[in-house]
Formats: sequence, structure tokens, C-alpha cells
Amino acid sequence: MDIAKLSELGIRNVYSVFGRGVRGETLARGCHMGQTLESAKAAGVKTIIDLRTADHNDKLCRRCTDVGLGYLHIPTDAKTMGAGELAATLPTLFDALDGNGFYLSCQQGLHRTDIALALYFFYHDDREVPQMVGHRKNGFLRCDDIMHRINAMRPLFPETGEALFIVRRKRFLAFNRNFQPK
Repeated sequence: MDIAKLSELGIRNVYSVFGRGVRGETLARGCHMGQTLESAKAAGVKTIIDLRTADHNDKLCRRCTDVGLGYLHIPTDAKTMGAGELAATLPTLFDALDGNGFYLSCQQGLHRTDIALALYFFYHDDREVPQMVGHRKNGFLRCDDIMHRINAMRPLFPETGEALFIVRRKRFLAFNRNFQPK
């Protein structure tokens, strides 16, 4: 995946994810959407994963189809969705994040995207800690929102034992306290 090409398109908050994909702001950007999607495809994007809810419409899906990109809409809203409702979407999200060439986004590519990546890390057997970009203030990680959602989901994933969960939490927090976005 060529992140430099994506950054040249003026897409904000573009970061590599697990070496298999990228995250960033939505690619549903007005009149330039088609050109942006074609350039994203040329940069190695195969599937758009769209986490938007109220700010979502079918236009991006249609344009992805037009340029030969896969499109997956997984509405995610931490404020209005309960843990069970969110958990029901996770198998689809996790399968998409297991693949290569994904572009994970919400409106700004920050908060919902952070939570989706954190959930993947905590409840999936992946070794790389994802970078939290949106949950920062004055250079410091604000982990309350993320950990609140992770902890609310914890009972829904009993196969992740308590000891493993604690190890992952320590790694996640230690890494993200030291990570500084560009």
C-alpha cells in the first residue's frame, strides 16, 4: 500500500494499519470522489470499510463499485450503539481487517476508527498494537473512551482470557502513550 500516494491526495489522518491496510478520513469527498477512489485503488486499496452512521449515504458505495473497489459499510456509533449491537458487527469488521488492501475510515478517520482498531487488537489474535490517532489531546493519549468501550465489550468475548486481556491492555497503553502522530 502506497501511503505517500494517498497523502498526496490531500486525505487527512492516513496511517498504516497492521502492515495490511490504512486508516484515514472518509473518501466521500464531493466532486473529486471518483478521482480520489481511482487514485486510492492505484495506491493499493482494494476495499473501503466505512464506519460512518448519520453522515453516511450510498454515493460512496456506488462510486466504489464504479471504479472496481470493494465497499463494506459497518455503521459504528459509540454513543448510540450498545455493546451487543456493536459486537454483532465485529465478525464482519474483523474479517475485513484480516485482509490486505483495506482502507478503514469514518468521517475524520479518528475516533470511530481508533475504537474499531482497538477492538480488533483486544479481541483478535494480532500481535501489532494499532496507533491511536484521534484519542489524543495536547500530545497525550486520552484512553477513557477507548477503554470504556473495550471494557463494556469484555464479557462478550470470554475466549480471550483475563491474563491475555491484561497483557494486551498493558501493551496497548504503553505503546500509545509513546506514539506521536505525524
